Amino acid sequence: MKRQEIRTINVAQWLACLSILVAGCQTAPVASSLLFMSGTGNNHTAVASIDTTKQAGALVLVNTDSSRARYPTYSHSRKSLLYSTEVEDNVYKLWIANADGTQVNELTSSFLSAADIDAHWSYNDEFIAYISSANRYALSTHDMIIMKVHSDEEQSRKIASGITAYAWSPIDNRIAMIQWDTSLDSSGLYILGTDGSQKSFFSAKSIPGMGPASTNLAWSPDGRYIAITGVPNEMNPLTGVQTTVEEVITVNVETGKVEQLAEKQLDLVERNIRCLRWSPDTHKILFVADYTASNKQSRQGALVIVDTQQSTEIQIADHLDWSCPAWSPSGHEVAFVMVDNPQNYYGDIFVANIDAESVRRLTNDTRP
Repeated sequence: MKRQEIRTINVAQWLACLSILVAGCQTAPVASSLLFMSGTGNNHTAVASIDTTKQAGALVLVNTDSSRARYPTYSHSRKSLLYSTEVEDNVYKLWIANADGTQVNELTSSFLSAADIDAHWSYNDEFIAYISSANRYALSTHDMIIMKVHSDEEQSRKIASGITAYAWSPIDNRIAMIQWDTSLDSSGLYILGTDGSQKSFFSAKSIPGMGPASTNLAWSPDGRYIAITGVPNEMNPLTGVQTTVEEVITVNVETGKVEQLAEKQLDLVERNIRCLRWSPDTHKILFVADYTASNKQSRQGALVIVDTQQSTEIQIADHLDWSCPAWSPSGHEVAFVMVDNPQNYYGDIFVANIDAESVRRLTNDTRP
């Protein structure tokens, strides 16, 4: 298929047939396929996939009527595809389709975007969660909505408000979320059932640094840990300078043990983290960071990997766009979108081999 001249918007998921086959995996794209959103011209976007092992064009699965379609993701069974489109400023609709892009159906009526506009599947594809908000700048209106799919009657319910980040458990139908309580002026990490019943709670006192700016949360693939971001120490102990340096913090779901990963970045005065992603073996966490050093030098879109066992950080790329990277099923590679030419606004897909410390380009947008 001829390569389309498209602007890559978001790398969403690296598809995999796991060693234990799941339903529908035999007919799903192979493990070398990446799912992403791209601009196709005419103010439209498309859901597309690309084979990471070949210099071939992207395969368009769904053409949307929206200039901004975001966050495509396959169900765990690889039978369904979920994505959202912007119908007007900050107003989105959620869509569901077959994995091959056929039978596209509207899953929700219009809903206002909040801090997180992407929807996520529960581990068994029975539920979908998303955040709906009447005012994206008012945390109290950020409502967590749980929807039951593939049932005779559409079932949707609000289970919490004031949500800044969330993630499904990879092993059952629990959902973890950071909730901001405006009356207490404090955040808490909650683990709830799909009916809204509380399973576990961790207060801000037990997780130093957790607050309204904690907008990242990821549950480890083995179900044992939750990673969030926070600012554990707002004062640099060496310089005495006030800082807002976000760090990665893990919480043991069973024991409640809290651990800050990697040493405090003492040469930084500011760092904002997004896109927390656990590696398949839970030994690493990647994230994207914008930061300013004490010498006033700044860097945008740095791709950083933290070793959870050795508590060390390495940076493998920078100039990433706003989209989130994705691990390969093996955990040896990471796909991401990078703007490597300052004169070109459009990003391209790259794949980094973590072991070999090498980076290769998958797409090449040549437009001025």
